[in-house]
Amino acid sequence: MMGPQLWRWREEKIENDLFSSRQHEQSTINKDIEIANDELFSKKIHFKAIPAETLALWDDVILIADLYDNILIWHGHGVDNEKESVQLAMNAMKRLVADQSKHRFPAPEIHYLREGESMSRKLTSRLAPSHKDPLEQQVALCADLAVLSSQQLESVRNKCRYSDTTGDDASFRQWFWKVASASAKVSEVGRTLCESDYS
Repeated sequence: MMGPQLWRWREEKIENDLFSSRQHEQSTINKDIEIANDELFSKKIHFKAIPAETLALWDDVILIADLYDNILIWHGHGVDNEKESVQLAMNAMKRLVADQSKHRFPAPEIHYLREGESMSRKLTSRLAPSHKDPLEQQVALCADLAVLSSQQLESVRNKCRYSDTTGDDASFRQWFWKVASASAKVSEVGRTLCESDYS
């Protein structure tokens, strides 16, 4: 429940052009999903499972994040909602979300978010902050980044730097190893709720 399941949809032509020259490996525990848009339309809509990281926030994608109690559908600012392919994908997403949550109680709330809106922080706050990790670490965890140009990659990295005005925020990798390290000191990482000064 702590780590959301995350899927990406992008127009098929863009996805195929981007990855045609490269065999990309699955870099997440989630599985890709295909769903028929409706009974009359035999074409299947493909949702690619991706790691739940800030570097997933590409301009030309729609993301589905299943947080179990909430389901978020996030549109990058490069997605044209008027296009027929986007509308077909949205219909498939609604079916996917309904199928995944039909047996949950209470039923999860579904939120439609657009990049740049204040509510989009609902998604970014649940993603691992990988945008400040070293490039080799980023590509190791999210292999799809290797197909982006250096300008595209820099644009994705800069999306989440708005809150780090001092430049001293730890990356996800730095934070994790500071907490998980055998040499970590309580005075440096804080006390747990189980520790107390009272006897």
